[in-house]
Amino acid sequence: MPKQTKEKLVAKRKLIDLVDRRLFAYSFLKRVFIEEPTKEFLELLISENLLEIFIAKEENKQIEQGIETIYLYLKNPDVLSDENITDLGADYVNLFIGPGMVIASPYESVYLSEKRLVFQTETIEVRRAYFKQKLVPEKLQAEPDDHIALELDFMGRLCEQIGKDLRANRLTAARKGLNTQKKFMKEHLMLWALDFSDKTQKGARDDFYVGAAKMLTGLLTVDQDMIKESLRQLKLRIDQDKKKNKKQKLESVKN
Repeated sequence: MPKQTKEKLVAKRKLIDLVDRRLFAYSFLKRVFIEEPTKEFLELLISENLLEIFIAKEENKQIEQGIETIYLYLKNPDVLSDENITDLGADYVNLFIGPGMVIASPYESVYLSEKRLVFQTETIEVRRAYFKQKLVPEKLQAEPDDHIALELDFMGRLCEQIGKDLRANRLTAARKGLNTQKKFMKEHLMLWALDFSDKTQKGARDDFYVGAAKMLTGLLTVDQDMIKESLRQLKLRIDQDKKKNKKQKLESVKN
């Protein structure tokens, strides 16, 4: 195998591995924030040691601290008891639902709209972003479109599609998906999700949500750079392929 071809394959595998790990990160945090954790979910985290594969845990302090916080929480001998599961569910309700003043509203419109209410212009803009990509979140009918978990789900679904495009060598399509993520981060998530995370960390009674919120902050921070670097590498690949195709066409004309 020519050296250049081997280098391309290695670079492609790295891009695919990166997008797969990004998909896992978004999927995990979506699950944390979409509904109360179940005993089965906590058992899975403990038995499979899933957070070991969370992206950038060595490079980002927030992610590292968040994972450590959750691990310490899961080491509690009573973590799987019915009483603890009930308490954790109560913390979820207290943080994100109410009754009364919601500590960390999970809706973008509450942070960005003039009225600080749900179902505002921001909600419609987020819905348009989903439908433009034909990627409708699973829980769309159960929650307003701009719920934090649905926005994370959208990023994860884009990662899944980008991975498919990379595996099929559809580099232009993969670049389009990354640009969509870059735009969605800039116009939506980065405008409010860090504030949501901060409120969650300050208001949570259980360290489980403190850790998850730290991981969210870390992921959104590092993922901007990951998207940027992935786009840079894809541009190089696409430009190289264009030059190669152009050269082949010229040679065929000469022959």
